[in-house]
Amino acid sequence: LVLGAGALGCEVSRLLMTWGVRKLTVVDGGCVAIPDIVKQSLYVDNDCGVPRATAIVPHLKERCPAVEVEGIQMEIPVPGNPVSKTKMSSVLDNCKRLQALVASSDVVFLLTDTWESRWFPTLLCANENKIAITAASGYDSYLVMRHGAGPGHNLSTEDALGHQRLGCCFCNDSTSFVNLVLNETVALPGLTSIASGKAVELFARILHHEEGIHAPGDIAGMDTEHWLGLLPHQMQGSLPECALSTVIGNSSNDCNACSNGVLSEYRREGLDFIMKAINQPTYLKDLTGVSNNVIKLDTCLTLPVSFPVNSGKLSSV
Repeated sequence: LVLGAGALGCEVSRLLMTWGVRKLTVVDGGCVAIPDIVKQSLYVDNDCGVPRATAIVPHLKERCPAVEVEGIQMEIPVPGNPVSKTKMSSVLDNCKRLQALVASSDVVFLLTDTWESRWFPTLLCANENKIAITAASGYDSYLVMRHGAGPGHNLSTEDALGHQRLGCCFCNDSTSFVNLVLNETVALPGLTSIASGKAVELFARILHHEEGIHAPGDIAGMDTEHWLGLLPHQMQGSLPECALSTVIGNSSNDCNACSNGVLSEYRREGLDFIMKAINQPTYLKDLTGVSNNVIKLDTCLTLPVSFPVNSGKLSSV
């Protein structure tokens, strides 16, 4: 399941076919624009104005006639972005459809243009214990990571093999994602190809690893006997510095997407929980306790501090 048919989605879909993948579902809610023809490698002039989920299908089949491709035009629900009553029904339908797509897929690639549109798929992957891979690019840097295994039915901090659960793409971003602006990131031209290539190689290494989704994260420089090499948790790259870092991050108790508290509420309330997250901007922060932490931090930062001047020394703070 490829979520996003933009620059990352085009590259990832094409590379997946080179690894032998022959069944793809591509989801996107936008249309091909004139600038996309240069940036997004599968589209041509005649695709302008056509939904990306529709336009990408014949181009993938041209490159690999044996592939089965389904393109689905759909907007992914976004938390903290209230919807009107007239749109409520269509949003619920999209939620149900995305639930079914994730449940029926083996691997999910999160490649949408905005960070917050990856929240609901991330939650679903954690709940269903699906392999999820995120690729994202800034102007001159990129992030590629695999999400850790879900907490299972027992909502454990350890996975089925007893490892500490690896985090998802929201575990270190619990306070800010609902405030992001809905816009497409501008990136250096070569960045997308690099990030996409690493995302697909990460996918291949997970599939060929004996522990699969439960595999612990490797760090650059470690010894490995795996024929495809190391299996990192996160890769962070910078083009100006010609740098690549491998990072391990465990799951966070405050995560808005994969924490036990969030998944427990989702399992109890289902789509009612999702609609609360969509229509109430602070709901997830309140649920995970992040709001209280922010208030405490703000209070500490605004406390008056006085320094004695008669002793000639500053008191310790």
